[in-house]
Formats: sequence, C-alpha cells, structure tokens
Amino acid sequence: MIGLTIRILNKTETLLMVFFLSLLCLLIFIEIIMRTFFQTGLPWLEEFGRYVLVLSTFLGASIAIKRDDHPRMSAFLQALPAKPRRVAMVVAEFVLGCFLLVLSYYAGIQVLNLIRIGTRASTLPFPLWLTYAVLPVSIFVMGIRCFISARNNVRALRGNSPEKKENDS
Repeated sequence: MIGLTIRILNKTETLLMVFFLSLLCLLIFIEIIMRTFFQTGLPWLEEFGRYVLVLSTFLGASIAIKRDDHPRMSAFLQALPAKPRRVAMVVAEFVLGCFLLVLSYYAGIQVLNLIRIGTRASTLPFPLWLTYAVLPVSIFVMGIRCFISARNNVRALRGNSPEKKENDS
C-alpha cells in the first residue's frame, strides 16, 4: 500500500513538474513574442510566470529529496566509515523531516491567514492564498520524503537495502 502511494506520488510529481516547466517556457515565449512584435506585454503574464516558477521550485525541491540530489554538507559524511555514515544520514534525515513538518504546519497557518484577510493577486483575478497553498503541501511532502529516505537507510543498515528494488525515496 505504501509502495503504491509512493509510486503515485512519484508519477504525479513528475507529471506536474513537466507541465509547470512547459507552461513556464510557453509563458516566457509568449511574453517575448508580445514584446518583440507588439511592443507591449501582458501585465498578468509576468506575475503568473513568477507564481509558476515558485511552484516549480518547491516541487523540484521535493523531487531533489527523492533523488538525493539536494545540497548538503558532505565533507563530514565522507570522512566517516560506511556504517556510521548511514547512521548520521538517518539522524540528519529524521531531524530534517521533523523540521519540515513543523515548517509545513506554520506555512499552513500563514495560508489560513491569507484566506482570512482575503488578499488578492495584484494583476490576476484570484485570491493570493491559492499561490501560497503550494508551500505547506510541498514542504509536507519534502518532510515525508525525508522520513522515507531515513527508513531506506535504516533498512540498508540492517542489510536488506531497498536501493534499486523500491526506488521510492
């Protein structure tokens, strides 16, 4: 069940990333054409493009955690032997996962404040909280990904490594 959920999450993230990056490229292309040939741009296009870029950034951060491509200070880890390195990675991923879940909670509170206040986007006809709602969701998913990675490292410490078998971290 967990494996199926993770596969669906992986597929959904990938499809959303392809969609949003393609949309961003299309928006930039349209803006360039508008400015080059019509000497004017669409005022809402730049703001919408900014929101799509932010959304893609947070989605990409979750994918980077899944693929273990996120930046980290690895000099300390590389100096450790294999088993203590795995233990340090489990501790770091668990602490980061807890931090991200707390951060997700507070990001959710901020989104609820935006809903309560009723802030609207400056050039787009929708509430601003819609664009900020991606923050608690993606930060929560990043936290879950950290726990999955920690679980996989614990399994590797025990000798039944899921490295290539599951591909769910």
